[in-house]
Amino acid sequence: MGPGDTKTMRFAILALIGTLLVAGLPVPSHATAGDTLTLRLACDSSVAESGTVVRKMESQFLTTFVRGHPTIPDSDQGGCFGHVGIQTYFVGRDKVYRLDSGTFRVTVTEVGRAPSLERAPNQPPTGVGYPVFIESSLDGRTWSYVGHRLVSPAAVNEQILDNFAVSFPGGTGPEFRFLRARTPVSVADGLSGYADYFITLKLAPVQTFLLQVTEVRDADDGAPVAQVGATRSCATDVLEDPVAAHPCWYGGLNYHDSASSFHTYFVGNATLDKVVVHAKLGYFRYADAPGGVLDNPPTKDGVVIVESSVDGSHWQTIGQASVPFSFPDSVESTLEAIQDRPDSVLTFDNLNQLPARFIRVESGKTKHFDDFYSIDANGDHQPDSTNPGARRTAGYLLHSDLVVDGSLPLSGPS
Repeated sequence: MGPGDTKTMRFAILALIGTLLVAGLPVPSHATAGDTLTLRLACDSSVAESGTVVRKMESQFLTTFVRGHPTIPDSDQGGCFGHVGIQTYFVGRDKVYRLDSGTFRVTVTEVGRAPSLERAPNQPPTGVGYPVFIESSLDGRTWSYVGHRLVSPAAVNEQILDNFAVSFPGGTGPEFRFLRARTPVSVADGLSGYADYFITLKLAPVQTFLLQVTEVRDADDGAPVAQVGATRSCATDVLEDPVAAHPCWYGGLNYHDSASSFHTYFVGNATLDKVVVHAKLGYFRYADAPGGVLDNPPTKDGVVIVESSVDGSHWQTIGQASVPFSFPDSVESTLEAIQDRPDSVLTFDNLNQLPARFIRVESGKTKHFDDFYSIDANGDHQPDSTNPGARRTAGYLLHSDLVVDGSLPLSGPS
């Protein structure tokens, strides 16, 4: 956020889109194909409601963005805060569902400060507003439109899109395993603003997504096969790919854009012996002054962290390493940096058949990540125990790919 907007941060709302990632709990064992179920998707791990509760995949990633905040109760520290533009739910851990209806509570921040030309499928050409999307996917790679709500271009602070509904009568809804919310693609090739919250800070937890679904069939991740040098690429395999022209990166240039802070790979029911990561890391908000540089002072090197998860909700660190930053100040130089600079290579071996369904590559945090401050009218940091400060990543992924030794499915999940 800009220097004049830090006061708004304390009222921003707990977790919508990037990336960010939260996973599904097993469906009750009595459920059979054709059963209609109620699912509640919630960013806050402490939300206690009836029905099967599904956690956002970014929870572990985003939990670090709020843990230790002096003014946010522990019950609200389940992964609902962080400057991301995509938040994804792994709903179909073991099943494929059909979406019959859904009620969504979506809150976004600063979308109006990052103009977008993206339009929703049924949005009139003259319709005023920026669409915030709900999308579904079977495999985490190909995403389909579910619904949207418009955010006013004048909405420079948070805006609650409360309890909007979609319905698909007669079994016409999409089959899915993943569901996500995201802000629109901005004119600077980022995602407009942030989807920081689903729940207002310090209020009692409320429902976020409430879904009526029908179980269709068992999910199939493919049979694991022993492989040496199996490859996955950001160009085709990451969950966070909102810009078709360059699926490996978005954002990083505009102060109010979300950026590709992480790449998440769905590898199926795999076991890992060795993972080699090739990655390029851009410097987030380098082009912004004074706010971006104040929040995130330039350094020579950043950090790339590699994690794994068996359910998309609970993550463990495989390893991390320093990676030199690129400092693009335009889309053209971003593309040049990707083409001209070599990847950094991170090797993690002796993993001893580590079970993994997901592998995530992400940037390390900002220098001021652990500080609580506001930026005053002179552009200086002032202590502020109510404001979480620069709780975001220092960099963003320009590129990544994986080379894996272990047992992985040959074909993609379905």
